[in-house]
Amino acid sequence: MLQSLKNAGSLLIDPRIGYPVPNASGQTATTNINGAGESVTAIGHIILEGGPTSGSKTISSAGGKIHWVVSALPEFSDLASNLRVGIQDVGATGIEDGTFDVYADLAGGVATFPDGGVVTTPMTTGSKIINHNDLVAVSFEMTAYGGSDDISIGIAPNFRNLPYRTQDTGAGPTKQGTNGIPLFIIEFNDGTLGWFVAGYSALYSQQTLGTGSTPDEVALVFKMPISCEVNYVHIPLASIGATDAFDVVIYKDPMGTPLVIQTISIDPNKVGSSVTGGILSIPIAPLKVSANLFYGISVKPTTAGFVNLTKYDFGSGNSYLRRATILQENWGYGHRVDGSGPFTYDEEKLPAIGFEISKINSGAFVYPLGC
Repeated sequence: MLQSLKNAGSLLIDPRIGYPVPNASGQTATTNINGAGESVTAIGHIILEGGPTSGSKTISSAGGKIHWVVSALPEFSDLASNLRVGIQDVGATGIEDGTFDVYADLAGGVATFPDGGVVTTPMTTGSKIINHNDLVAVSFEMTAYGGSDDISIGIAPNFRNLPYRTQDTGAGPTKQGTNGIPLFIIEFNDGTLGWFVAGYSALYSQQTLGTGSTPDEVALVFKMPISCEVNYVHIPLASIGATDAFDVVIYKDPMGTPLVIQTISIDPNKVGSSVTGGILSIPIAPLKVSANLFYGISVKPTTAGFVNLTKYDFGSGNSYLRRATILQENWGYGHRVDGSGPFTYDEEKLPAIGFEISKINSGAFVYPLGC
C-alpha cells in the first residue's frame, strides 16, 4: 500500500551536486591555488556509509585515499611546487587548525592529473580516526610554489554556512561567504566512503542533444529500494531555442526491452530563457514504481535544434564512488541513438535528472513484479 506524504509534500531524489539545495543548472564552480601558502578547505560534518552504526574509520597510508576534482588540466610542472592534500581538525574559530593529521604531498613536475576529472590521492603520512558526523576540515594547500603553477579545484555550489569553505590567498585562511566547498570523497582504509552532504567527486559537463547528435537520447536510469509513486521531474537544461522541441520520456526496463510509460512533449515557447540554463520542472501522471526494478527518465529531442543537459563523470574505474549519492550504485547514465533498442548503461556517469516521490510504501503491500 502506498501512503501519501502529508500536506501534499514530496521527497526529492536528485543527483545534482549541491543537493538538497541544488544549483539551478547543476553546474559546479572552481577555485584556484597558484601561490605559496595558498589553500582551499572544506569544513563540515562527515557522512559515513552505514551512518551512526558504521563505527570509527581510519584513514592512513594503509589504503586511505581522497578523491577530488580538477576542472581542467593543471599547470603543475615546476619542481619547486608542492600540493598537500589531507585532513585537519577544526579550530575554535571555525578555521582549520593548520596541522594535517593525515596527508599526501604531490610534487610539481612529478604528479600527474587528468585534463579535468577526478583525482585519486593515496595518503602517505599520518593517520586519522573519524566517526559519523565528526566535524573535519579537508584541505588542499600549496605548501611550496614555483614558476607559474596553477591548480583549478572543482567546488560544489551553494554551501556557505555549513558545510562551508575557507580560502587562503597567502595571508591566512578566512571563511568565504560565496560559492561552495571543494568536491571530495574520503576512502578509508577498509574501503568505506565518507563525504559531506552533496559534495561528491565528479566532473561537471554539459552534453549537447539534438536529433543529429550521438547519442540523441539520454536517460537517468534508476531503481528504488522501495515501492513508491513519482509525480514530478526536474531537469537542468540550457540553450532551449524557439524551435528546439523535445520530449521527456519515462520507461520501464530501459536496458532490456524499453517500455514507454509516459511521453511529455515540451513546447520550447513555453519555457524560460534560451540564454541561461535553468530547471525544467514538470508534473507527470502518477508513476507507480516497483522496488528494485529499473526505470528511465530521458530527454529525447524531436528536432535538429540542440539543448544542453548537465551530466557528472566519476572517471574511469570509479563507478563505486556513486555510493556517496542518495541512491548509491542504483542509478547511472543511459544513452542510445534513434530510439532503437535498449539503452547502454554507463555506471561511471550520472545525468542531472531528478524526480519527486509523493507516496511511499507503508509496508502493508508491495507491488508485484511487472507493475
